Amino acid sequence: MKALYGKDLGDFGSYDLIFDTGSETIDRIAATVKNTLIAKEARNNESSRKLLMMRAMAARVNAGLLTDPRLCFAATLDASTDKDAIVIRGVVRNSGEYKLVEEAARRLTGGRRLVLELRYRLGR
Repeated sequence: MKALYGKDLGDFGSYDLIFDTGSETIDRIAATVKNTLIAKEARNNESSRKLLMMRAMAARVNAGLLTDPRLCFAATLDASTDKDAIVIRGVVRNSGEYKLVEEAARRLTGGRRLVLELRYRLGR
């Protein structure tokens, strides 16, 4: 498990629920699972789905930026979300690099609102 997912099976903080089957009945465990799923389903709304979609897009943008060979200079780029926008933060050395990052980010976001928070590295 650790080799595949980087998770330690003994780290109980990684689990949503933990049961001691030696001290809890199957009916109590089933009721707990059922109630937990009902509570999670109640959070399944348009707002939550939109947030999840935006976070997934930010992850795809991150992957796209970090694997774009034209952006090998920009190891500090990071994509995240802010309400309805994808936010790109990072450091560039000049306006040419800024433009490359902007073009790649616009292509990757597919027309979604984009906020660039790029800083210039001074010196050297």
